[in-house]
Amino acid sequence: GRVIMNGDGYSSDWPVEAEKRGLLNLRDTVDALDYVHNEKNQKLFEEHGILRKTEFDAFIAVDYEAFVNQALLEAHCLRDMSNRDIIPAAITYQNKLLKNAESVPTELKATLKRIIEESYERTTVLSNSVDALGLMEGAEAAQFAKKTVLPATNELRAVLDQLEEIVDRRDWPYPCYSQLLLSRHSEKE
Repeated sequence: GRVIMNGDGYSSDWPVEAEKRGLLNLRDTVDALDYVHNEKNQKLFEEHGILRKTEFDAFIAVDYEAFVNQALLEAHCLRDMSNRDIIPAAITYQNKLLKNAESVPTELKATLKRIIEESYERTTVLSNSVDALGLMEGAEAAQFAKKTVLPATNELRAVLDQLEEIVDRRDWPYPCYSQLLLSRHSEKE
C-alpha cells in the first residue's frame, strides 16, 4: 500500500498520526541505529550476500562512533569557548561594572553574577559528562551522548547566549549574531 502524508512531518501531530498508521517514528540517529541493529536485519543482509555479520556490526559501530564523535566535537568546542573566552570576557565586563558600581543598576550586577556562575556550573556539568562518555563505547556511548552530553551542551549554549546579550560587545570575544548577519552588507565593494 501507499503511505500518503499531507502534513508537516515535524509537527507534534505527526507522532500521533504515525502511531495510528502503525509506522515507526525514530526520532534520531541513535534510535534508528538501535532499531536496525538486530539479528533479523543482520541475517537479511547476509542472506542476500550484501554484508557478513562482522561487516554489518562494523557499519553499525562506525555509525554509533560518528554520532558520538560529533557530539564530542561540539561539546569540547563549546566547553573550551566557555572556559577560555566567554566566562573570562564576562568577568572582565563585570569588573568594569564594579569600578562604576554606584551608577550600575543593582539588578544588572546581580543578573550578570548569576549568569556567570551558572555558565561555570553548566561548563562543569558538560566537562563531567564528556569525561564519563570517554569511558563508554558503542550503543551505550551513543545513548549517553544523546541523553546527557547533547542536553548539557544545549543548556550551556543557552546560558552563554544570555551572557552575549549582556556583555559589552567590546569585551565579547566573538562576533555577535548581528555582526555575522550584517557584516557582508557593511563591507565596501
